Amino acid sequence: MSPSNPPLSARLALSVAAAMIGVAGLVMLARAAWLALALRFDPITATAIEGGVLVVVAGFMWLLARPSAPPTPPVESAAEANPWATLAGAFVEGMRAGRGYGASR
Repeated sequence: MSPSNPPLSARLALSVAAAMIGVAGLVMLARAAWLALALRFDPITATAIEGGVLVVVAGFMWLLARPSAPPTPPVESAAEANPWATLAGAFVEGMRAGRGYGASR
């Protein structure tokens, strides 16, 4: 393995560590925001404001995570829907080919 391309286990460990540090940072930011709001307003109002902001952010993230419209199913032709139609069509084409072959002699 080259140093520029670490193995999967090392990349996974670094990704998990980065996610944990990111979550810890978000918790500290939320705590600091609450303390700043609590100094400006009373603690109940600070909690209500921060909770409302978090609900709005979560709603936007939920909307972004929703899958797009499901793909439309392919339209089946008459031959795919009914195998007897395919057989009948092949029979008719064979009859036409046979009549055309005999007429050209």
